[in-house]
Amino acid sequence: MPSKGGHMNVFDNLDFGIKRDIIKRHATLVLKLDYFNYEVRLYSWDKYFIEEYFETSAQKVTRISLASEKDLLKFIRNICITDLGFNCLS
Repeated sequence: MPSKGGHMNVFDNLDFGIKRDIIKRHATLVLKLDYFNYEVRLYSWDKYFIEEYFETSAQKVTRISLASEKDLLKFIRNICITDLGFNCLS
């Protein structure tokens, strides 16, 4: 995975509405999971992963940011490779 630095670091500083628009128009939902008081949605976009945090008690999205390798750890055990269109050898 490319590093979070460089020009993609600009993503985290974009206006919240612009980030929502990027997700809506260009990103692909990979997985969503419950994480504490949030539903966290993981999207892929242009070789990067984006996390969107939906706070269940407030019923609104409270954070959108690029996912680091550390952030991705919470998703790993929930990813089904065949759901992503890959075939596994037996």
